[in-house]
Amino acid sequence: MSVSTVLSIAVCIGPALVSAWYRPAVDTTWAIQYSGTYLDVSNPATVYDIDGFNATANLISGLHGAGHRVICYFSAGSIESYTPDAKQFPASVAGKVLDGWPDEKWLDVRQLSILRPLMLNRAQIAKDKGCDGLDWDNVDGY
Repeated sequence: MSVSTVLSIAVCIGPALVSAWYRPAVDTTWAIQYSGTYLDVSNPATVYDIDGFNATANLISGLHGAGHRVICYFSAGSIESYTPDAKQFPASVAGKVLDGWPDEKWLDVRQLSILRPLMLNRAQIAKDKGCDGLDWDNVDGY
């Protein structure tokens, strides 16, 4: 995916959902966990980067209450067959399977008129749950 496409997606999505920008400090510590039913909160990280679909508003609220920031992970350049919104993506936007990820296909990011509302929905999920930011994955190829 080209830088201009990524910027186009960011410009289209960002203003609609952002009320204030969170800017982590240079020495911010991170804990990244995208899978599993149990989130390891023993890590003293400042920021938790977790799956946006699996995270609950209660979990995020609890992390906030303990002084952490929460970044929600979603794929923006691929579709994973197991996500709750997978059936909303028409076959016309699905490309080849990602190497090493048999349940995931690249998205044809040239079809922004189809993908923009789907990605806005994902961003809205994150906002509704209280995420401090988004970690958009797979924006580096098609």
